[in-house]
Order: sequence, then C-alpha cells, then structure tokens
Amino acid sequence: MASDDKSPRDGSRFGRGPALTKGLLFLSLALNLLVAGLVAGALLKGEPKKNARHHDRSGGPLTLALDGEERRAIGREIGRQTRPDRPSMDEVRAEYDAVLQALRATPYRPDAVRQSLENQTDFVVRRQQAATAALLNHIDAMTEAERMAYAQRLEEGLRRFEERLDRKMNRKPEAAATE
Repeated sequence: MASDDKSPRDGSRFGRGPALTKGLLFLSLALNLLVAGLVAGALLKGEPKKNARHHDRSGGPLTLALDGEERRAIGREIGRQTRPDRPSMDEVRAEYDAVLQALRATPYRPDAVRQSLENQTDFVVRRQQAATAALLNHIDAMTEAERMAYAQRLEEGLRRFEERLDRKMNRKPEAAATE
C-alpha cells in the first residue's frame, strides 16, 4: 500500500468502519422520520387521487376507506393527543447537534446516537398509538348504516389493491385468489 493512500483498513477515523456506521445511523434516522411522516401525512391529507399510488401502514385501507373530512378529523385528534409531546424545532435541532457531536467524537459515543434514535422511535410509537385510538374511536362512533357504507368502501379498496397487485405481478385475478 502506498504511503499516501488515504483509505486505511484498520478502522481508523477515515476507514470504512465509521463511514459505514454513520451511513447506517443516517439510514435508521431517515426511516424513523419517514414512518412519522407517513402517519401524519396519511391522516392529514385530503382525498386520495383515483390512480394515486398510496401505501399507508398507519391504517392502510382502513384509513383510505374514510372520506376526506373523516381523515382530517382523525388527523386533528391525533394532533391534539400528540402536540404536548412534540418537540419544538429548536429541540429537534439541538438533538441533531448532539448526534453530530457524538458522531464526530473520538472515541465515538454510540449511546448518545442510540438515545436520540430511541427518542424518535418513542414519539413515532406514541403517534401511531394515537392514530390507532382515533381511528378505532371514529369507527366505534359510526351508526350501523355508516359502518355498512364504510365496510363497502373498504372492500372496494381492497379489491382495487388486489387488482393492481395482480397486474404488477402479471397474474390472472382468479390465479391470485386460489393461491
């Protein structure tokens, strides 16, 4: 190896080890934020477009079967329940600054990074729990007629999803039903 090679293989500061760790931490943080954004966005946005590709794991087809006003009402309820726990932008920035310091520290401080990710996960879990509770409360409050109409919309949404999946997988619908 040449003396001016700047990529040591011993795991030192400029080696692949720390870069890989930083990359994995960044990916984990990005995924946590993505989940939080999906939960919030899915419930706060308006009517889905007919041909929009949408994959919502916070309630999925159950949420999409609601009309726009119902989703907005549930989104407002989630906001009311989680607003007291939501960090301010200054707090978010301070936490990222702490993560940056921990990543740059020699030696690396994994506990500080881990704690930040756990804080984010805790908030996402609380928000998901609030979303689940709000959706269930909404369904529980439906009249029988509203519930039957909701069930019909849910069934139609599931059928459309299965048809799209069949087209994507190049399967015939009857073949997919028997698998």
